[in-house]
Amino acid sequence: ALVGEPPITGPTTQRVLARQLTEPVPSVGARRPDLPPALVAVVDRCARKEPDERFATAEAVVEALEAAQLAAPEVPAPVRQFAQELGTLG
Repeated sequence: ALVGEPPITGPTTQRVLARQLTEPVPSVGARRPDLPPALVAVVDRCARKEPDERFATAEAVVEALEAAQLAAPEVPAPVRQFAQELGTLG
């Protein structure tokens, strides 16, 4: 959602699946250098392949975003809304 395209693409479905299994997801910061580094860190952590390297809960994602103290104008509205919805679900 932040980049406007899938993180991993390829010419065929098989190539996309192979890349998804073997390659790390590119950092959102590489495609959107205008994003705050703290937001990039949270999104990149969410996209890690190993479950132990990702956030354990949606609440942990919200806490990381809150700890980053991102100002409202720097965080895109859809991301703020998503974080707020996650908070109400937790």
